[in-house]
Amino acid sequence: MTRLAWLKNIVWRALAIVSCAPLFPWVLLALCAAAYAPLITRLGFYWDDFPISWIASTMGGEGLARYFSTNRPVWGLIYRATTPLLGSTPLTWQVFGLLMRWVTGLALWGLLRQIWPERPRFSTWAAMLFVLYPGFSQQFIAFMYSHFYIVLTSLLLSLWLMVLAQRSRTGSARQRRWFWPLTAASVLLSLLNLLAMEYFFLLDLLRPAILWIILRKDFPDARRRLQQVLIAWLPYLAVFAGAVYWRSFLFGFQTYQPTLLSRLRTEPLQALAGLLATMMQDIWKASAGALAKAFTVPTAEQVGAANLRRYWVFVTGGALLASLYILLYRPAEPPAKRAQAVQTWALEPAAAGLLALALAGGPFWLTDLEIGLVFPNDRFILPFMLGASLAAAGLLSFLPLPEWIKSILLGTALGFTIGLHFQSAIVYNRDWSVQRSMFWQMVWRMPDLQPGTALLSNELPVTHYTDNSLSAPLNWIYDPNNDPHVMRYMLFYPTLRKSENLGGFQPGRAIQHDYLAATFYGNTSQMVTFYYQPPGCLRVLDPEVETVNWMVPAYLRDTLSLSTTAPILPAPPGGKP
Repeated sequence: MTRLAWLKNIVWRALAIVSCAPLFPWVLLALCAAAYAPLITRLGFYWDDFPISWIASTMGGEGLARYFSTNRPVWGLIYRATTPLLGSTPLTWQVFGLLMRWVTGLALWGLLRQIWPERPRFSTWAAMLFVLYPGFSQQFIAFMYSHFYIVLTSLLLSLWLMVLAQRSRTGSARQRRWFWPLTAASVLLSLLNLLAMEYFFLLDLLRPAILWIILRKDFPDARRRLQQVLIAWLPYLAVFAGAVYWRSFLFGFQTYQPTLLSRLRTEPLQALAGLLATMMQDIWKASAGALAKAFTVPTAEQVGAANLRRYWVFVTGGALLASLYILLYRPAEPPAKRAQAVQTWALEPAAAGLLALALAGGPFWLTDLEIGLVFPNDRFILPFMLGASLAAAGLLSFLPLPEWIKSILLGTALGFTIGLHFQSAIVYNRDWSVQRSMFWQMVWRMPDLQPGTALLSNELPVTHYTDNSLSAPLNWIYDPNNDPHVMRYMLFYPTLRKSENLGGFQPGRAIQHDYLAATFYGNTSQMVTFYYQPPGCLRVLDPEVETVNWMVPAYLRDTLSLSTTAPILPAPPGGKP
C-alpha cells in the first residue's frame, strides 16, 4: 500500500467514525462541557439553591414538603428523591446540572430522529442548538435548574414514547405488543410534567402536530389521518384536561394569578390585541434576540484580560471543532430525499418550532410575567428553548446554501454561544467569591449571634443573590442544628423590607417572616447593621460613631437608631462549627 493510499484509508476510516450516529451523544456532552464546565470547580449555590439546599440538609423531607406545599408540591417530591443522594456539595450539583442538560438534549435528539428519521443531520443540529441555547443564562443555578431539566426530560421522553407506541401500532405482531406499555409509560411521564410545574405545561399540546406528522405515511388521506390523530391523542388529552382542572380549581393559583382572564372578561378586544403583540415580541426575543445575544463580545474591563483571552479560545476552538464535526457528519440518507428540494421538508420542522414557541409562553402571558433575556426574567424563556432550536435548525436547512457554508454558520454560532456561557460563568464565580468572603468576615467580626437577631445590610454588589437567599447560609452558619420550624436569624435589605418586615424602622415592632419551611420571629429592637462593599472589608456599624459617617449609604444610617451591637456574642468554646 502506498503512503497516499494509506493516508486515504485513514481519512475514510475517520470520516466513517465521525458520521456514525453513536458518536453524537459524546459530541453533545463535549459541547456541554465546553460551555458549562470551564469554571465548574469555582461555582457554588445561587439564588433559590441556598434556601432549598439548606432546608434539605437541615430539615430533610419534611422541610421540603412544607417549602413546596403552597407551590409545586409534586416538583418537591423530585427534590425529596434527589437531595438524599446528591447531598449539599455545590460541585456535585454543578456536575449533575451539566449532565441533566446533556440528558435533556439526548432526549430531544432521540425524539427528533423518530419524527423525522430520514433527516438525522437536522436532529443533530437541533440538539446542538438546544443544549447551548443562548437565551437562558441560569444554567449555573444548578441545584434548582437540574430539577427543571428532569421535568423537561420527562416531557420529551413522553413524546418520544408516544411516537414509538404509534410506530409499534402499525408494525409486526411482536411490535404491536409494545403499544400499551409504551403508551402507559408515555402518559405517566406526561402526568409528571403537567403536575410538577407550569413552565412546560402547554408544550404538551404539541402532541397532535407530532401525531399528524408521524401518521402521514400510514394514513395519507387527511380526513382519515385526522381521525387517527384524535384517537391517539385522546388519553393524553384526558390527562391534560385533568391537570388543568386540578391546577385551576383544586390546587388553585397559589403564587401568580391569571390576570389575563379578568382582562379578557372586561375588555376582550384590547386584551387580545395586547396578548398578540406580547406574543410576537416574546417569540422574536426568544429566537432572534437570543441568537443575537450569543454574539455579545466582552471587554477586558468587564471580564479581565486573562478571561478575555480564554473567551476567544473557547469561541474559536468551539467554532472550529463544531464546524468540522457538522461538515464531516454525513449520515446515510435516501438519495431521493437528499436530492429533493429543501423547502419540501425543512419548513415542516420550522413550523413545528414556531408552534412550540407560540405554546411556550402561555403560562407567563396568562399571569403577566415579563419574559426577558437577562437575569432573573430569563428563567421564563426556558420553555422557548425547544421551539427556538427547532425553528433555527429548520430555517438553516431551508437556506439554499452549500452544506459547507451551513456548517460554518452553525459552528460559528455554537462557538459564540460557548463564549457567552463562559461570560456568565465568570459572573457567577464572582458572586460566589463575594458571598463567601462576606460570611467569612462576618463570622470573624461576629463570632456568635443571639437568636432572633435580624441583620441589615446594603444591597451587595452581586447579581444572583438576594437578602432572602442569603438568609439560608446565615442560618446554616450560625445555627447548624436548627429547630426545623424556626429560623433564628434573618438578613434584610432595608431598601426592600422597610415597610413590609421592618415596621417602618419603628422600635419594638415584632418581625415575623415566613420562609415557607420555617418562620423567623424577631423584633426591630434586636437588629445589627453591617456594610460590605468589596474589595473593602465588612464593617459592623456602631450607632454611636457611624450616624454621621457620610461614607455609609443614607438608608443604612437611617437604621442605626434601632441597630445595636448587643446581640453580638463572643465565640463559643471551640469556635464556630
